[in-house]
Amino acid sequence: MTVFMGHFALERISGAFMWPINVYSHEAVTVFFVLSGFVIAYATEVKENGLPDYCVSRFARMYSVVLPAVLLTVALDEIGNYLQPALYASWKWTSDLSFLRFFTALTFTNMLWSIDVRQGTNAAYWSMGYEVPYYVIFGIMTFCRSRWRPAYLVFAFAVVGPSIALAMLIWYAGVIAFQICKRDLIPPKTGGYLFFGSIFAWCIYEIIAWRIGRLIFPNSLNIRQEIIQDYFVATFFTGILIGFNAAAAKLGGMLVKFATEIRWAAGASFSIYLCHLPVMHFLVALLPWSVSDWRSRSVILLGTLFIIFLFAELTERKKKPWHRFFGRIWNLHSRENPST
Repeated sequence: MTVFMGHFALERISGAFMWPINVYSHEAVTVFFVLSGFVIAYATEVKENGLPDYCVSRFARMYSVVLPAVLLTVALDEIGNYLQPALYASWKWTSDLSFLRFFTALTFTNMLWSIDVRQGTNAAYWSMGYEVPYYVIFGIMTFCRSRWRPAYLVFAFAVVGPSIALAMLIWYAGVIAFQICKRDLIPPKTGGYLFFGSIFAWCIYEIIAWRIGRLIFPNSLNIRQEIIQDYFVATFFTGILIGFNAAAAKLGGMLVKFATEIRWAAGASFSIYLCHLPVMHFLVALLPWSVSDWRSRSVILLGTLFIIFLFAELTERKKKPWHRFFGRIWNLHSRENPST
């Protein structure tokens, strides 16, 4: 929702309504990476005890949302551009229905090394080119028992390039956080100090960043520009996760009361992230009012959420058919290639 509101705050979407939120949309993606590492570490510990379960679950999770989201982006962009070509041109959007666009999107190779293949108005899609390579690398680390495992890892890091490789430390911070949490070694009082201390340190960092700016690498280095900032944010959020877990008996009471509602809302989180931008742009093109008009802002904000939650009912909340589909493919492959 931070990413959602950050993009809603753009000039072209809402006339820069609540514009300071946009600064934090990038940091929210860093939080997303840490959370992803935490959740995947949990899944491999509790539910996915072997490579088949791990691969089938990852395929089902990703393609249940990614494939419909790519198609939705194309449909909305093409219709919106047909209705308001000058508007889409002002966003520096160009129609691209090339094989390369769809191939890199659906194989998650859109960000390898210096590759940067955009998905129309769906600028948020870039992170999929980081996320899925992390699944592959973590899968090798966790399930590969071959003496060639170090060679496989070196090859995988060489394929993804330095930017994705360096940013994996952010993702892996979530794995470390889970390993610490499951051991339950931190006393509740210490956990409380760690939780609030991490929040305080993060606030101090934000104040400093507002005053002197954030350290940004030049584009020419093939390294994620915000990587140093990402390390800071990942460290703060990892401390928050570990501290909250240790002090959960006291800190989590209010959340438990709304567990059903939180889980339901979280069941659309991937769809919100991956679909909000093309829907927002399409509504801007469709509405007759200025983006600064309150009628336009209201329809874009509430309409986008309504469309996405409807989308999630048909995709993200329907992972079981995708899981069965990829399970059958895996079993078929295993029967045809028993040595693998």
